[in-house]
Amino acid sequence: MSIEWFWNGKALKAGSRIRTFCDFGFVILEISPVYPEDTGEYTCRAKNVLGEAVTTATLSCSGKRNIILDSQLPSGMEGAMDRIAALEGLGRARAEMQTEEDLNQPPEFLSSIEDVLLTENSLAHFETRLTPINDPSMKVEWFHNGKQLSAGSRIKTINDFGFVILEVANVLARDSGNYTCKAINRHGESSVSCQVQVKGRQNIVTDPQLPKSFQTGTDSIHNLEERMWKREDISYEEMESKAPVFVTNPHNVTCYEGQAAHFDCRIEPIGDGSMRVEWYHDDKPIQIGSRIHTINDFGFVVLDIDWTFKRDSGVYKCIAMNKCGKAEISVNLNCKSKKDIIIDSQLPNGMSMDRLKELEAKKLEAANEEETEISIPKFITQIKSRAVAEGEPAHFECRVEPKNDPKLQIKWYHNGKEVDFGHRFRLTFEFGYVALDILYTYPEDEGEYVCKALNELGEDITRAELRCKELPAIQLENQVPKGMKKSEYLVQMEAAMKKYTTEMFLTEDDVYDSERRQPPRFVSQIQSITSLEEMQSAKFECQLAPVGDPNMKVEWFWNGKPLSFKTRFTPIYDFGYVAMNFGWVYPEDSGEYICRATNAYGSDETRAIIKCSGKTGIVYESQLPKGMMSIEKIREMESGWQRAPELLETETEKFKPCFVTKPEGVSTTEGGSARFCCRVTGYPKPRVMWLINGHTVINGSRHKLIYDGMWHLDIPKCQDRDGGKIEVIARNQCGEAYATTTLTVTRRKDDYRSVLRHNVKRDFINSDEYRKPDWLIKMEEIKERLAATEQAPKFIREIKEGRIKEGQRAKFEAGFAGFPKPEVTWYFQGQVLKNSKNVQIRVRDDSSTLTLIDCGFDNAGYYECKAVNELGSDKTRASLTVNKMTAEEKVEYENAKANGLLDVVADEEEKVIEKKKVKEEKVQKVQKK
Repeated sequence: MSIEWFWNGKALKAGSRIRTFCDFGFVILEISPVYPEDTGEYTCRAKNVLGEAVTTATLSCSGKRNIILDSQLPSGMEGAMDRIAALEGLGRARAEMQTEEDLNQPPEFLSSIEDVLLTENSLAHFETRLTPINDPSMKVEWFHNGKQLSAGSRIKTINDFGFVILEVANVLARDSGNYTCKAINRHGESSVSCQVQVKGRQNIVTDPQLPKSFQTGTDSIHNLEERMWKREDISYEEMESKAPVFVTNPHNVTCYEGQAAHFDCRIEPIGDGSMRVEWYHDDKPIQIGSRIHTINDFGFVVLDIDWTFKRDSGVYKCIAMNKCGKAEISVNLNCKSKKDIIIDSQLPNGMSMDRLKELEAKKLEAANEEETEISIPKFITQIKSRAVAEGEPAHFECRVEPKNDPKLQIKWYHNGKEVDFGHRFRLTFEFGYVALDILYTYPEDEGEYVCKALNELGEDITRAELRCKELPAIQLENQVPKGMKKSEYLVQMEAAMKKYTTEMFLTEDDVYDSERRQPPRFVSQIQSITSLEEMQSAKFECQLAPVGDPNMKVEWFWNGKPLSFKTRFTPIYDFGYVAMNFGWVYPEDSGEYICRATNAYGSDETRAIIKCSGKTGIVYESQLPKGMMSIEKIREMESGWQRAPELLETETEKFKPCFVTKPEGVSTTEGGSARFCCRVTGYPKPRVMWLINGHTVINGSRHKLIYDGMWHLDIPKCQDRDGGKIEVIARNQCGEAYATTTLTVTRRKDDYRSVLRHNVKRDFINSDEYRKPDWLIKMEEIKERLAATEQAPKFIREIKEGRIKEGQRAKFEAGFAGFPKPEVTWYFQGQVLKNSKNVQIRVRDDSSTLTLIDCGFDNAGYYECKAVNELGSDKTRASLTVNKMTAEEKVEYENAKANGLLDVVADEEEKVIEKKKVKEEKVQKVQKK
């Protein structure tokens, strides 16, 4: 049985958010959490060898709002809180009343178990309901013909939430009888019973197997079937008391040597298990073999001789014996031998003896001439050099003389080594034609090929080069067969394009085709942006053909220089969509931008301009707080800056820093910008330091520190962690000044990060928010109870046969089940195996592994794994075959062995022993606790 789930006609795959279950006849699909995009039609399909079944359901999911403003109380409920309190109080009282009643009731079955009629190997299922449900003293037992049933591999019992179930798998005839379910608690007992009848299957199918459309000849078939039924109706007592009788006799056979001989007869009684049939030839037992076969089935006795010899002639006797007597019958075989010498003329019609002699005389003359022409071998034509691609065939051919020299030998050499002819290399040499065929080539077949012809008088050679172009390990070409429509690729391209833009300029002709040699072509161009202000975002986008070219390369340039990608610059190239995202821009980003696309057949480019105006660096408006009347003092101080430095130094006294303007609080949203400004006086010029939530601010991409007569702190993109206390400290030799303010960062209304926490990439199952469904908890409890049920060992995964070469590793793995946990032992040829340098045995909770290191021929044989506990035992067996290494492999093996292979094996053995010691120490610590 296989279960498949489909969503809108597409196969549904299990993941961290989607789980499927199929156990005890329950088929479940769980989606947690569910999103609006999960809306659609869900189909469950069940298949087995006899057919399939399908069920369909529809899921509709509407999205939630960020803030739920509507009342979540049921409609029509008035006096909500009072009503809720009343309902909760009533619910508690009702629950208490039910529990009190349950504890004072004797068991009662709410439904009876029906009698059933089953066939062998089917499933018997009994189900009923029982009250009270929450009684901890309740005990449920099942009985078969008065004997108590215990759970096992075939018998499963369930008693949970008032449901009482018994399942018996693969029922047999002995399972027939009376089944009783008895429930007992401290207040009484109750029972319910039913009858089960298991009907055994017949070994012989007596129903007509003719097709329904076959309407002729049915009467004779019915007559034959009636005779068969009559014979089958013979009782066992009648068969026991009847001696063998031949109903039909075999016929004598006359044949020629080499022909087949067939004898058949019928014998009764048919169903006698003690019947023995023997054949004799001239009173000697016949030896059954590849030439002689016998059949004895349902009273039909046959002797077949596939081909006969003269010695097979004689009397054949068939003897049938049982405990009541015996019967025999004889038959003759006459095999006529063929003539050893054929005296009759075998010449074709119209051919005379004289004409035959004349032809033979000409052949003798030609043979004499050929004998005189034998000379030193010489190649008339030479083999030619070849260049092929990997996997293609290669062919070399030439002609050599003398043609009819029986002692002429042809040998082929590759890079000085003689070619080994096998499944890839084929040699042809007929009537002076010599050829070498390589059915499919590899890069290692490259090199010089030499063909040598030699006889007793001398030798000659011809040579040529073979070049083999190696195919790439990764196939970059489109693997779609020629002529296949590209509509599927176009649909995929449209789906990718919809993620970025609504307008699509690419067509089906813009899909990559290796045979068309398509150069790059920008279907749409990037557009200039000239009205940007500092800190705004920008985006270039266009569409590029051909789509899917594996050799396509996309590059971006700024004012003729390669554009280096930063946090602010994000390039995109996806199914023909090309874009460059600017997170935020500065005036220095202004200039010309070029997008250039290059492949094996050409290049293309598109250009656009960005103009960004910066914010004013000097603020000319008064930054003094309202009501401050010291503007004259400031002008007076500023006028002092116009004087000569020497005079200024003598006039200015040193004083500690003082904040003329303090930074004001700022409120912004996530992703927005924030600026804090302050003016500080003091001599010598003070140093200013900014702090956010106690952390010193460093000038970088996230925070900008600017001084243009006033001190500025710019945060281009505020984050949630930036919110809080903003501090500024000014220091010089005379002292320091301190000011503080706040930054408030509010979440954006379109912030979906809380939703994205539940994205499918997150491991929702193992998070704190996940709660197992009630049915899953109950299912796990049932499984734990079944696992804790005592049962004899059983191998659920048997070991498999292995075939290796000398020096390699062999591994056998077996999976087992049983409670209490069985002891596992490995055997080789009947001898117990233990851990050693070449043998590693590992036993886990439900599996065991045997690893053989550096295998030799003495490791070949049968390996057996045996599991034993108090309730029984089970075993599994498989063979290991060790093949001989080739000469090259043997050299590599000896080198590896000399380089420390045995040391590696010893290290692995030490690791196994160390792991075993650590495991034993853990067990001892647990026992002490």
